[in-house]
Amino acid sequence: MPETPGSRPGAGTCPPGWRCWDRPLPAPRPVLPLSSQLAMLPQSCDQTVKKYEETAKCRRRRESRTRDSLGFRDPGTLRRREAPRCAGLHRRGRHPMKRLTAVVLVLGLVLGSCTSGDRGSSAGEGGLLDEISARGELVCGVSGTTVGFSEQKPDGSYAGFDVDYCRAVAAAVLGNADAVTFVSLASSERFGAVRSGQVDVLFRNTTVTQGRDTAEGVDFGPVIFYDGQQFMARAADGYAEFSTVADLAGAVVCVNAGSTTELNLIDAAAEAGGQITVRSLEGRDLVVEDFISGACDAMTTDGSGLVGRRSTQQPEGQRWVIFPSTPISKEPLAPAYAHGDPQFGDVIDWVVYATIIADEKGVTRANVESVAADPPDVEVARLLGSEGELQTAMGLAPDAFYQVIKQVGNYSDIFDRHLAPVGLSRQGTVNASWLHGGLIYAPPAR
Repeated sequence: MPETPGSRPGAGTCPPGWRCWDRPLPAPRPVLPLSSQLAMLPQSCDQTVKKYEETAKCRRRRESRTRDSLGFRDPGTLRRREAPRCAGLHRRGRHPMKRLTAVVLVLGLVLGSCTSGDRGSSAGEGGLLDEISARGELVCGVSGTTVGFSEQKPDGSYAGFDVDYCRAVAAAVLGNADAVTFVSLASSERFGAVRSGQVDVLFRNTTVTQGRDTAEGVDFGPVIFYDGQQFMARAADGYAEFSTVADLAGAVVCVNAGSTTELNLIDAAAEAGGQITVRSLEGRDLVVEDFISGACDAMTTDGSGLVGRRSTQQPEGQRWVIFPSTPISKEPLAPAYAHGDPQFGDVIDWVVYATIIADEKGVTRANVESVAADPPDVEVARLLGSEGELQTAMGLAPDAFYQVIKQVGNYSDIFDRHLAPVGLSRQGTVNASWLHGGLIYAPPAR
């Protein structure tokens, strides 16, 4: 006699011809939504693997017991026999294999994050912030050859706009702006150095692009300098500040290999009908050397880099001109760090923001002590570590940003110390504060 849904009798009431359970069916247990199941998963990779192994072992044991017990029974009882329960796999009305498949798929997603080769995958267990604190120093990737941004001095020390932002991070995390090891990196090796863990963070006049943000395994912090690509050539060769890319037809142009500048130049050469010869060299110093020697008719990089080189390396008796007046590209320069560590990312972001907010509020390296003693408003009080501060929640000391301003300075302090001397100005440019018509802006500290 066939069974009909909802009519199966309980124990002791089985009519003739029925195959019955030997006790009443248990009440069905509700199936939790996927979000709840994910929340119940073990938190560590080792626990996840162990749980998965126990689940698979339990299912095999259950199937083995079922097969052994059915050797002398009617096979038709298989679906109506209550097999040993384990690990919550069996649910009335749901096929065990489907259930196991769902579990395996969810675990696969979790295990995928456990086995990722990305440095940021360990962020949930300590993270880079704890690693830096235990090490006692920050390892920061820089150029080492970019005038005004990062230059290595004859004594081996480093100085520049990017260098000071490395020092600002060290001041926030370690309380000591000098606890930094600098690593000079070529354009072609910078992202690999971040992914591999060779450096903790990159402050290396690096442009944020969609491709880099999605394919390089790094995340970018706030823009610290808005730049744009231009060309530099000798006035004696007929070039002037009003020259255009079209005037470079037939010229040899030197460029730093592995940069967005190189890609932009290749595009510009194609638009010019291939009449521009692209000469790619590994390193800015080689680019300038070839330009000075005459191997190149012009050189190209970010406008800030051209201004810096002209201010320090233009030979006596020559006049180098920079053009066009409107750059041929947008080059927003920002720090980069390994993808997948949001806590460390927050620290990088808010170190930059702290220098900008301090600049907006008039809190400088020179007056931060007196301002901290008598803050002009609640935002400054929070920023410098008074009641309501948010630095502790980020894993930092309450006075982390006070240390940044005291030891390194605000945005203007850093800019004026390194970029103004080589001929770069904030006034009337996109690098002015938003209060003065520029793009330098930070969210509120609250």
